[in-house]
Amino acid sequence: MPEKFQTPTQSEIDRYLTEGLGLFPEDRYFYGNEFIAITDVSADGDNVLTDGNRLYFIDPIIKFKRPAVEVLAHYYELLK
Repeated sequence: MPEKFQTPTQSEIDRYLTEGLGLFPEDRYFYGNEFIAITDVSADGDNVLTDGNRLYFIDPIIKFKRPAVEVLAHYYELLK
C-alpha cells in the first residue's frame, strides 16, 4: 500500500457515516437509513483508507431496503 494511505480510526469512519452520510448504526456490522444499509466499512481491515483529507471506501456491501429505482431517485434528488 502506498505510504500516502493509512487506515483511519473507527471513530473517523463512524463520524463520516453518521454526520457525512446520515447513516446510523443498525447493529454491530451495519450502518443504514430508510433506504440503504452498508457494511464492510470498519477500521479492522483494509476496506477503508484515508489520505488524511478523505476517506476511501473500497468495495463496501450496500443493501437496498427499497426498490432500486426508488433508492436511486431519492439520492439523485439529493444531488440537485
